Amino acid sequence: MKKLITAAEFLQAYSEGRIGSREAMRGIGVDSFRDLLNAMADCGWRLPRGRGREDEVEREVAEALPMLAEALGLPVSDARPK
Repeated sequence: MKKLITAAEFLQAYSEGRIGSREAMRGIGVDSFRDLLNAMADCGWRLPRGRGREDEVEREVAEALPMLAEALGLPVSDARPK
């Protein structure tokens, strides 16, 4: 795999499922998944999808739900999957 250098390359690689969220966060210099989500949204990249990534995607969704609830003004407990 080509060496990733720029933040855009890390975000693209994460969006395409070539690297995980932790590597993407390290690569763009952020400490939180929230910052990674913001960077992805700011650049127009989609969250990764694909076979073999179900556990990671579920974890990321679980981390994102409270942030989405807060942004929508909903109680955090209402944002948890049932």
